[in-house]
Amino acid sequence: MAGFFVYVSNTTSKGDGYLCYHDESTDQNMLSLDQHINCSLQGRYVIYYNERSQGVVYPRFYSKYAYNELCEMEVYGCNGTFGDDCIYPCPTNCLERRCDTDTGHCFRCVPGYKGPICNQENLAFGRLSNQSSIYSALWGAAKAVDGDKRQEFFSSACAKTDVGKETASWNVDLGKIMSIHHVDIYYRKESDSEYESTYRGFFAGFSLYISNSTNPDSESLCYHRLQNGTNSPPSVMSIQCEMIGRYVTIYNERLPEQTYPEYYSSTAELELCEVEVYGCQGISQYGDYCLTCPSTCPDARCNMSTGSCFQCLDGFTGDNCTESMSKKSWPRGYKTFLSTFSHSKSYSVLQIVLLYFHVKY
Repeated sequence: MAGFFVYVSNTTSKGDGYLCYHDESTDQNMLSLDQHINCSLQGRYVIYYNERSQGVVYPRFYSKYAYNELCEMEVYGCNGTFGDDCIYPCPTNCLERRCDTDTGHCFRCVPGYKGPICNQENLAFGRLSNQSSIYSALWGAAKAVDGDKRQEFFSSACAKTDVGKETASWNVDLGKIMSIHHVDIYYRKESDSEYESTYRGFFAGFSLYISNSTNPDSESLCYHRLQNGTNSPPSVMSIQCEMIGRYVTIYNERLPEQTYPEYYSSTAELELCEVEVYGCQGISQYGDYCLTCPSTCPDARCNMSTGSCFQCLDGFTGDNCTESMSKKSWPRGYKTFLSTFSHSKSYSVLQIVLLYFHVKY
């Protein structure tokens, strides 16, 4: 028995599965004949295996040859559930409703979701997409929202614009205005060396926009950086964009009158293997679980990450505007002050302080 292995696999081959346990006892008194092994893995076959290979020196108490004398093997677990008594269902978006029996974390997610419990929805998955030009029908815009994150051009997993252009753009229509938290971009890579020598130069200098139309302006710019350093940009980027919008646009240019860093490509091309957009479908939601913003936030709008209100309705205070203010404690002219403030475009901190003291005193 000493030195045995336990594998969990979806085939009868241990090589196709995962090692659950390997006995490494150095003394026969350490080895119990009754074993209780924790093994939080997913699979169809449980394989008990042992070996005595030639040329390997084993502890003195090991047998000379490998053989099994198993009297009983019992396997306990859950099917589509988790917890001590398997009473909790695996999260809905776990692939095949399979999850870790202890934590409930999914082994894999259904297409369009990610996260430990697959609750983060990729808002761009399968949505209508377009690009400024097409290199070939095999590499159309939809390839960047099909869930295939392979960064290999010839696997037909990427969207590619035509060659020799001064500008290149790609966009996805989310179907309605949504709250965006971050955007993940997977660019063509092939190999580390090929990306560094070729494709990084085409990706460099791109802009990312979140807008309500297919013609974004400067106010809808989420990200742009003139990359000068090595290893920038990486082939996979996660860009935080806490904005609302319907269209996500990636744009690049190589204008003849513009001077670019030496490693930039001479023409503008996009080779996007996958673009994932994460956030919430409602503009009044926040967080990984898309909770509803507090009702005391004006227009029910709040910070996409924390849920904190940007400002509070009259009579409320606190980060989440949940603390009620007694009317007796409001300064004279309070509503006049709010009216003046809300109808102005902006005040400096000094102006606000002076105005407050003017109203109060």
